Amino acid sequence: MLGRFLTAPACLKGDAVSRGAVQMAKAPVVDLSRCVDCDACVEVCPGVFIRNEAGYIEVAEDGLHSEECIQEAVNCCPSDCISWEGSTG
Repeated sequence: MLGRFLTAPACLKGDAVSRGAVQMAKAPVVDLSRCVDCDACVEVCPGVFIRNEAGYIEVAEDGLHSEECIQEAVNCCPSDCISWEGSTG
């Protein structure tokens, strides 16, 4: 399901969701002050990005992340609120 998207954005097309997860040295971070609740990250990478009980997007705590999948979510984010931990942009 594409949620609020009328058609699939280019970043949702392909096989981003099914890529294997690996333990990563870096982790994704969501800046909630910039998040517009579009759910693109959840749709692209549901094992990493989840909506918590309060309704906010958060990063799952299991420590298993597919770098390619997360980068797809970073690229898809319309508000540019997802970054890699320790990055400056």
